[in-house]
Amino acid sequence: QPRAAVPQQRGYSDRLLASVSFLGVSGQIKCLLLSFILGALGVLGALGDILRVLLVNPPIYDFTAYDFWSRPLGLLAVAGQLRGRAEMRLFDFMDRTANRDWEGAVKVRRDDVGRGEYISQPAQRPAIWRDIPRRYWRFGLPVEMFDEFLAAEAPFDFALIGTGMTYWYPGVREAIDRVRHRGPRT
Repeated sequence: QPRAAVPQQRGYSDRLLASVSFLGVSGQIKCLLLSFILGALGVLGALGDILRVLLVNPPIYDFTAYDFWSRPLGLLAVAGQLRGRAEMRLFDFMDRTANRDWEGAVKVRRDDVGRGEYISQPAQRPAIWRDIPRRYWRFGLPVEMFDEFLAAEAPFDFALIGTGMTYWYPGVREAIDRVRHRGPRT
C-alpha cells in the first residue's frame, strides 16, 4: 500500500514570500526589509534581547479621502511575520474609531456597513499642487494623539512606516519626524 505523502516543511523564506507575493513588486522590497529585520531579531534574540517594533500607518495629505474599509495590509502582514519575535505596537492614524476615548475626540459620519469620513483638517498645499483650485486636507487622527502614544510607549528599536500611495509622502514625513523627535535612536 503506498504511503501517504508527507507534507514538506516549508522554510521561513518560503512562508515569507508566500505571505507577501500578493503585494507585487513592492512586496519584494518589503520581503527584503523584513528579512533584514528578522535577521536582526535573530541575532538579538540569541543575546536574550526582545526588540520593540513600532508600526505606523501615517496620516494622508490629499484633496479627498474616504474610508472604504481601508486597512494597512502591508504593515499587518509584516506584523504577522514578527509575531512572537518582537514586542510590537501599532499606531494607525487612519483608524476612525480610535479617537472615541480621547479627550479631543471628533465625531465622523459612517454608513451602515462601516465606511465613512476620516477625521480631517485643512493643510498647507505643497508647491507642486499650488495651481489646483481645491482645498488640501490632512486626514487622520490628530498628531497630539500620536505624541501621547509615543510618550507612553517609547523607546522603540525599529519603526516601520507604511503608506498606500507615494504621493502621500507628507504623512510619512510627519510620522518619521515625530518618531525621531521622541526616540532619535529608533
